[in-house]
Amino acid sequence: MKREPVIYEDELNDWINMNVDTDGFSASISIDKWDKEEIHPKEITITLSYKTGDGADQPYSDTPPDEDIIKVFEKHGWNVETEGTMIYPHLMLCPKCGEVKSEDCVEVSEEELAEGEHAFFRHKKCGSLIEDYVTGSKWIHGFKTIQLKGTESARKIKQIIKQNIEEVI
Repeated sequence: MKREPVIYEDELNDWINMNVDTDGFSASISIDKWDKEEIHPKEITITLSYKTGDGADQPYSDTPPDEDIIKVFEKHGWNVETEGTMIYPHLMLCPKCGEVKSEDCVEVSEEELAEGEHAFFRHKKCGSLIEDYVTGSKWIHGFKTIQLKGTESARKIKQIIKQNIEEVI
């Protein structure tokens, strides 16, 4: 008679979403490898995904959170992927000054542009033409694969998962 696994993937996903504070991140777990008897997981992957704006492409913050989130993930050994582009309408890219507030820029008419120039705004402070808004990712996904001994109890596996999530949240 075959023994039941110590825990199922669906059970881990239900548990994580009901019991672990992920502070705005969507969390999921996959069991990637089992022991020979398929009773104990040998490898699991934790995925934490952060959505930077709503469905109408309105960012949740005034500045892209990408760099800070990615630094934390990488510091703790997570792999990171980004997806999509989020436009931050309150910030523009000035070639001389870097990121500037949109309110510090004025619209440029086509008559003001020299031939070959393609800008819509001019930075009031330095006069540079501005061609684009600051952008970031729509989604930031962190992945961490954890190797297990293959003898852990369901409780121990949950503890390992929670500990790894708490390091980055």
